[in-house]
Order: sequence, then C-alpha cells, then structure tokens
Amino acid sequence: MTNSDPQPTLQAAYAAAWAAALAQVLAACSGAAVDAELLAPEHADAQAAAGGFWLRWRVRGAWQGEQAMALSAADAVVLAQLAAHQPADRQAELNAGHAEKLAQWAQELAAAARAQLSALGAVEFEFAGTQALAAHAASFACRCAGEGLPPLSLAVALDASLAEALRGPAAPPAAAPLAAPPAAAAPAPAADAEPALAPPGEPKAPPAAGTANPIDAELEPDFSAPRRAPEGNLDLLLDVPLDVSLRFGGRQMVLKDILELGPGAVIELDRGVQDPVELLVAGRVVAHGEVVILDGNYGLRVTEIASPRHRLSTFGSPFLK
Repeated sequence: MTNSDPQPTLQAAYAAAWAAALAQVLAACSGAAVDAELLAPEHADAQAAAGGFWLRWRVRGAWQGEQAMALSAADAVVLAQLAAHQPADRQAELNAGHAEKLAQWAQELAAAARAQLSALGAVEFEFAGTQALAAHAASFACRCAGEGLPPLSLAVALDASLAEALRGPAAPPAAAPLAAPPAAAAPAPAADAEPALAPPGEPKAPPAAGTANPIDAELEPDFSAPRRAPEGNLDLLLDVPLDVSLRFGGRQMVLKDILELGPGAVIELDRGVQDPVELLVAGRVVAHGEVVILDGNYGLRVTEIASPRHRLSTFGSPFLK
C-alpha cells in the first residue's frame, strides 16, 4: 500500500474492507455477483497518478484523515450508468449528470465500508467532493469484475494522517476501562422463599432518591444498552406484519392555514436538519437515526434503539405478560 514498504496489517485489513464494500455496492448496481481483487502496490500508485475522476471523503472516528478514490473518465462514466441502472457505454462523455450520480453512489459506498470496518473500529465517512488529494502517503487499488459488469479499476489514496493512523496490527481499538465493581451485594433470597410483605395497613415506602420510578420506565423509551426480550410465546408473533414509518418532525396548524395550502407552499417543522429522525412502529417511537440514500431510495441508519421490552410494548401490553 505504501510506495516502498510492505503493506502493514491494519492497512491491509482496511483495504480488504473497502474491496468488500465495492463488491457489495457494485453487485447491487449490476444485479449479479462481483469480485473485487486487490492489486499490487505499484498498480495502486500508477492508477492514483493517472486518475481522471475523483471521489473524496473525510474520515472521522477510530482513524482521522482524508482519502480519495481515482477512476479513469471511461470507468467513471460506466460506474455512473450502472448506479443509474442504465446500459454501460464507455463511449459516452463524462458530464454533470454522471458526476451527481457518482456523488450519490459514493455515499452508499461509504455506508457499506463503514459496516465492513465495524469489527476494526467505529468510523464515519463524510463525502467531500470530487477533488484529488494534494499528496498521498499510501494507496491501494482494486479490479472489479462480474457478470453484467465491465472490468473496472479503482485506486484509493490515503493522506499522511490516515496512512499513519493505519500503521499497526489489525486489532480493534482497546475498550475504555470499566469502573470498579460495586461492593458485594447481599445474597439473593432462595427461589422458594416468600417475599417480605409490609404489615397490613402500613403504607409502602416511596422509592429512594435517584431510583427510577418503574411506572415511568414503562412509559418512556429506554435507549440504553439492549436487554434480552421477554420469553414465552414470542415465536408465535415474529411473522406478524407491522407498519413502520419515519417522522421528520411535526407542526400544529389551524384549519384556515391548512385550507390555504397549495403547490409550492413550505411548512416549517419543529425539528432541525441535524436532529435525528424517529422510527415509529405502530405509532410508537422505537429508534432514532439519520436519513441515507440507498439505490435512489430513502433509508434510515439507526443510531439509537429502544430496549427489546419497550419495542415489544409497541404491540400492546398483553404480549409482555
């Protein structure tokens, strides 16, 4: 991957994850399986030097820096046509429409790469345009081919910051140290022991300060670490179809304003563009996320999700008993 040194292990894993992501998104475009073969470092440098069209990302998270993907103009045209589900024609000229489609495709590719890299570390890719890097410290290249897909060659160049961050063993980042365990709790009562009851007529003690009210916990979604869902006859319900929808925001309007709406009218919602959208199941919020574009359709990348118990409560309280 570098110009002279052998490819370090973490850089190799990074390159392999991007190759797998390329094969995944190209297979979705072409409708057939695609093989993505990593090439020798000298091919990567030559491809990066001769690139006629570039896609660039900023990298944040476990590693920091920038990277850019180089394609020849002909391969860029073919890739844009495939992303638009059009027949491949290498003779067509690269135009603004192709560039716009490639920018959308770049976001799909980044989402696939992010998923492929999740075992190595949490990372985000922000699309940064169609400019080449001023200089690169490492590079790798792939040749992609498959049924219905003309052979494509792509090179990825890494800037000095990202290349340096990827030098090392391919091991996930160390987890943050856990807090010291609490003092040993009193032993749990035996399974057949009767629970202690308050004397008749004596009111129950209120919950201690700082203790969550169990009733409130049932009413509010819990977006903490997932817990195991209640067992029982849940398997009987797993094939039940449910309505799933996204909520970008809302607004209250008087009837007069609603009747005055027409084509071109703009309604301002109560949520900012950077705020997460809500995923609703049967009218109940079960997750938050961010909107993505997948194959020309809207999608949701989940960033927070309620506990399994709260998600089950969406279907009605009898299923929790």
